[in-house]
Parts: sequence; structure tokens; C-alpha cells
Amino acid sequence: MLKKKIIWTQTSISELESILQFYIQRNDSIEFSSWLLDELEKRIEVISIYPKSGRTTDLSSFRILPFNNFGIIYKETVEAIYIESIWDFRQNPDKRIDKK
Repeated sequence: MLKKKIIWTQTSISELESILQFYIQRNDSIEFSSWLLDELEKRIEVISIYPKSGRTTDLSSFRILPFNNFGIIYKETVEAIYIESIWDFRQNPDKRIDKK
């Protein structure tokens, strides 16, 4: 199976940076943030090979791959997978990109 190119949107990059920074400050350590980044990278690798592995959302163009308290919201095109959002499920769901 061919891997699709992964493209991160500016929104997803900003959200990921905020989440990682939050846990670095909260835990006074990079350990959890490093683990979280590694786990995200593993799941994005799966998405690049199996784009339909995520659940569909209210908007048909988006899928979400959940793990722990987080979700990777993405959409597939012919050329690539766009990582649209990295979501912490403990946030207000009305703020999610696929709800806009």
C-alpha cells in the first residue's frame, strides 16, 4: 500500500504546539509531551497508509482518529492527507474545526 504525503495545516501546528507547551509547563517536564508527540507520529503514519482508518465526522470531508484524550482531525485528497487539527477531547466540542 502506498503512503500518502502528510501536510500539516497552520491550525494543526499551532494546536499541537499549544498542547505540548501546556503539558511541559503543567508537569515541569518534557516527558509527557515527548511521549504524546511520538504517539501522534505513530498514528499519523497509520493514517498515511490507511486514510480511512479514522471515524467519519459530521462533515463528510473530515475524519478523526482518536487516542486517549486526543484526536487527529484530517481530510484526505487524491494527493495527500491534511492534518487539520489536533484536538484534546476535554475542550469545548463546539470549538472543533470540523464543527465550524
